[in-house]
Amino acid sequence: MAACAPELRLPAEERTLVLELEPPAEPDAVTPVVRLSVAAAIDPAGLRLFRDELSDYHLGRLRAGELPSTLLEREVPTLAYTTAGRATSAPIDVLTPGVYSLASADHGLLGSFAVVPSPTEPVLTRLWPPAGAAAARAIYCGERGLSEPLEVTLEPVAITARLTPGASSDGLFADRCLRLEALEPLPAGTLALPPPRAADVLLEPRPLFGGEPAAAVAPGCSPDEIELGGACASVGDDRLFLRASAPVLVVFREPSPLLVVLEGPGPSHVLQGLPPASELWLSGEAIDGAGRVRDFRAPITTAPAVARVVINEVLANANGSEPAQEWIELVNDGSKAEELGGYRLEDGGGSVTLPERRLEPGEFVVLVSAEYVLDATLDVVPVDDGVLLRLPALGKSGLSNSGEPLRLFDPEGGLVSRFPALKATAAGVSLARRTPASSDDDASAFAAHAAPGASPGAPNALAE
Repeated sequence: MAACAPELRLPAEERTLVLELEPPAEPDAVTPVVRLSVAAAIDPAGLRLFRDELSDYHLGRLRAGELPSTLLEREVPTLAYTTAGRATSAPIDVLTPGVYSLASADHGLLGSFAVVPSPTEPVLTRLWPPAGAAAARAIYCGERGLSEPLEVTLEPVAITARLTPGASSDGLFADRCLRLEALEPLPAGTLALPPPRAADVLLEPRPLFGGEPAAAVAPGCSPDEIELGGACASVGDDRLFLRASAPVLVVFREPSPLLVVLEGPGPSHVLQGLPPASELWLSGEAIDGAGRVRDFRAPITTAPAVARVVINEVLANANGSEPAQEWIELVNDGSKAEELGGYRLEDGGGSVTLPERRLEPGEFVVLVSAEYVLDATLDVVPVDDGVLLRLPALGKSGLSNSGEPLRLFDPEGGLVSRFPALKATAAGVSLARRTPASSDDDASAFAAHAAPGASPGAPNALAE
């Protein structure tokens, strides 16, 4: 490590202390992943890292051990430890751009530095294992990976680990992922940090946990599902429905390279893009939370193409006049075109039958009332007025801002899509489905739309 103290702002009485940065950097150009250390007999538990500068008032409160809530809100979580007489404070989150200050109750301000907004080295995010899992292996992915294997030291346990290009045992995604594996077990109850930098990439500093790995969990696949290591898959026309009983990372080799994180019990993950009515192979490996790897390879036959008409987005609280400027967006998330004539939309006050309109795979249509006007001065409007489908009315008295369930039925009376009753609190902001393939029963798949507030006739982006 290179000393950076001559440029760091230190209190006069602490000029003999040298604050070092890893990776080495100028104090006004620090990377978002960094370790801070001082070669002095400082209790590491007393090291505190805060966003922004620290005033004399704050330093006084720190010395007194009485931190105000306004300062506690600025504190950055760290892992503090001592090795070879050096006290180290290691942030366990990627730092956002801005100024930071390191201080202790006994020594006051130890230094301030600024994190740059655009580091030249990309930060690889830890994709696996899930937070809190006891594991001595991890997978990181980002803009680029490693060109060759590398050995590093995990701190503060001083255990050697090997970094290997790729997310799988055969090196898939070597251009953007790497695997970390400790060369000996991590002692129970310990935390182990990867180095901030590996070659020319930075590693997200979430610590690994030492301990007895959780027992392997059987996926519990049903007879009509295919077992893929620790996951289960059911086959549709252009998609797979993936689920797992416990967290698992699935690395597909076939039908195409893909990484899928399954968080455990809950709604299925939908993997789209398969050719309908085709014979294919599924192959790859599944990695559980403890790092255990299971290979899989299975033949599948996809179903014939089908249409899937989905209620995708709803503007109930328009900036413009209501109910005239309200709308409901549908999308065909299937692999086959569908005729909308005879479909029936039902709200809390009644239902309306849709007129003839062919909806191609991936195509959007926006249902509006006869009074709707394309007025971009108040609300977001479709980029193409050809996506509008005008109805005599939209809801009995318009769409309720306080929330009402919407249901879509096909001409045979079958329920094809539901949209939950969500309160529309902000004018001009729609309520949206995360993706068209999101399950009707997944509450987390529905939320307010991100800026600019709506996207009629286009894919959604949620605010949360």
